[in-house]
Amino acid sequence: MAKQLGNLENPKEGRWPEDAKVESEIVVRLISNYRSPIVCSGGPVTASQDVTAEGLQSIFRIENFMDQVSKSDQPAVVLDKSHGGISSRKYTPLGKDLHRLLACPRFMPPEMQPGEGFKLFDEVMQRLNVSQAVFAGNPMHIVSPHVFFDGDSLNALMAQLQKATRCKRYKLAQAQRKKEVQRIVYSQTKLVTRLQEPSPNLYGTYVELMYHADHAKDVDLADSARHLQQTIESLTNDPLLGKSVGNFWSRMYSTESGYRTRLCLLFDGLTVPINSVNYGRIFEYWGESTKGAGVGSAFPFNFWCGHTLLADIYFSARTNRYLRLTPCNSHPHFGVSDLPRRKSPKYADDHLTSRFQ
Repeated sequence: MAKQLGNLENPKEGRWPEDAKVESEIVVRLISNYRSPIVCSGGPVTASQDVTAEGLQSIFRIENFMDQVSKSDQPAVVLDKSHGGISSRKYTPLGKDLHRLLACPRFMPPEMQPGEGFKLFDEVMQRLNVSQAVFAGNPMHIVSPHVFFDGDSLNALMAQLQKATRCKRYKLAQAQRKKEVQRIVYSQTKLVTRLQEPSPNLYGTYVELMYHADHAKDVDLADSARHLQQTIESLTNDPLLGKSVGNFWSRMYSTESGYRTRLCLLFDGLTVPINSVNYGRIFEYWGESTKGAGVGSAFPFNFWCGHTLLADIYFSARTNRYLRLTPCNSHPHFGVSDLPRRKSPKYADDHLTSRFQ
């Protein structure tokens, strides 16, 4: 049975690393969602104008900061008595984080939705009109002519954030968002682990299915879903490509490429050796399905095997907690191919068949 997101472990190193390692892995994947390496035509790697690395990192850090705020009653600034009995103000760890985050850019790429923590943080900032205040990084700094200290402002702001995170509506939204990430990880991991049973040499390779810039705005979500379905059907049992044993995919959006799909094709390494995948054939089918509006790309040498494939599933799915395409009931933004059936053991002596699922 595939493991759920919260229980995914590294059998060699214990539980997955946290903090800086996780931030690096997730932010790198957020950035890669806005990069287009065109290998079929030999073109350069290009980046979308929708985002910056700093902006994506801010989305990640604000979301995690709000997690900490929801679990703490710690103020932003506290009184600290020196040995001489003189009191001064100093930042708490959460206060330092809040001060740094106030200087970070807050933006949202088109068609995308931030995490619930980021949305709440931005809502509180706008309601209190925080953008009009200038915080100098000194708790004793006066930020208004009414002797309103930097520390007073940050404490009031922290109190409002803590109060907002206790709201039932926010807690339910957060729980639903995390459950969605778990569902993505679970379904993709279950497919891979099931396929590894008959195919221990299983590997996956990713392709980006996008649109030319001059067609991107003309393709709606329904068109994108239809184009993907047609492409996957065309790839099935193509002798020039090599038989794919399964696939999973996710969708996002950028101004230059429109709706773009990250499709992972899974192959048995015994029948389709690594480095033998015909990317040109994949992009040819994509071009036919989109009637010339589509363009395909892939990072070179992007072959993922065994645990590295499961790790990539874990980190890639977690990006949805921080940034996701606005949900649509009629057209989901991720999917997996059907699970293969397990062969039922047969017993010649009594002609009975047992099935284990």
